[in-house]
Amino acid sequence: MRSLNEIRDEITNLTDEAAELNYFIDPHYNENLEQIRLRVYVLKQEYYRLEEEIRKNRNNAAGVQ
Repeated sequence: MRSLNEIRDEITNLTDEAAELNYFIDPHYNENLEQIRLRVYVLKQEYYRLEEEIRKNRNNAAGVQ
């Protein structure tokens, strides 16, 4: 399983790549840009899920003490 930092870094890299594509090419006709957007969406969902899992684990650990 990847860490939140690894996911965040990949989102940043993909977002930067998408911005470059958007600058040079019309995004409505760029298949690569759409693939990047989809990948960023999936990564954000994974990030939020892991963040929630960490929050629950912290709450459970606090309740145990």
